[in-house]
Amino acid sequence: AQERPFPIPGWTLPGVMTVGAAQILLKTAAIVPQGRVVLAGCGPLLWLAAAQLQDAGVAIDAVLDTTPRGRMRAALAHAPGFVLSPYFGKGLDLARRVRRRTRVVEFVTALAAEGDERVEAVRYGRDADEHRLAVDTLLLHQGVVPSVNLANAGGCALRWNDLHACFEPVVDEWGGTPIPSLFVAGDGAGIAGAAAAEARGRLTALAVVNALGKSDGRVRDREAAPHRRALAEAQRGRRFFDTVFRPADAFRLPAGGTLVCRCEEVTAQQVVDAAAAGCTGPNQAKAFLRCGMGPCQGRYCGLIVTELIARTRGETPAAVGYFRLRFPVKPLTLGELADLPTTPEAEAAVVRSN
Repeated sequence: AQERPFPIPGWTLPGVMTVGAAQILLKTAAIVPQGRVVLAGCGPLLWLAAAQLQDAGVAIDAVLDTTPRGRMRAALAHAPGFVLSPYFGKGLDLARRVRRRTRVVEFVTALAAEGDERVEAVRYGRDADEHRLAVDTLLLHQGVVPSVNLANAGGCALRWNDLHACFEPVVDEWGGTPIPSLFVAGDGAGIAGAAAAEARGRLTALAVVNALGKSDGRVRDREAAPHRRALAEAQRGRRFFDTVFRPADAFRLPAGGTLVCRCEEVTAQQVVDAAAAGCTGPNQAKAFLRCGMGPCQGRYCGLIVTELIARTRGETPAAVGYFRLRFPVKPLTLGELADLPTTPEAEAAVVRSN
């Protein structure tokens, strides 16, 4: 999985990072932000990272919660499963710990990072009021989405998940795709959390062993039973907070001069104008604007471009589609390419012998 991009005015300023990036720095290098720190966005990871930073000694100035009003009411039908799930107790504890040590501002409806050479302040709106906080570090988060570039480049079909507002690979109950011998497991196949990813991985491993002829279907199904129970347990309650924490339209669909494609410096308004001028989808946007043609190959702008075009043209994201992606799925240097292991057969395929 990868963090969903959070395009707000000023999100490319130095000092603005994702919550996940800050969490990685904390875990791998014991590095924490200094000075005035503000977290903004929604989702379980926002609260987990806030608690972890607090435990590491960071004094967080504020948490700006962008969860829209009415989401709890919308999720009430799924509350029983959530209360009986392992997420309930953990989530309640995290929220209490963070609120005890940090000011939390709920129902934030607008965000912007301000500064010249780096971020100096965050401006936020709540209802009709506008406020400004001085910051040295602004950490943004609005959930995670499947990283589909590898599956997409491999030819796997994608489908639109409206609850999560993202594309995900088309897979069966074993992680198998319509492409023979191509399987996708874990959050790459659809967001369900770490415990579910482990269970999915074990199910996919059983399917691969069976596909290779190393076990028959009866053995596969028998050994899959405990992992299916673990998967069901891990997914209990997910519908509740998936409903609560679905990012607000205003933060998924930026407007005006907010950058959408950071690599090629394309704004939201340029994408809207291209769609109004006849651009029918992300792949046509490459020709109109070069969206998705930079170093990230659409990993950061893909969902935003799709949704902006869909809204402008009055279509669904599923109808608009996603970028067609090719290998390599991430930037590759000549040095890395040269260091790849080779075989006589590989050399013969590209070198003409005399």
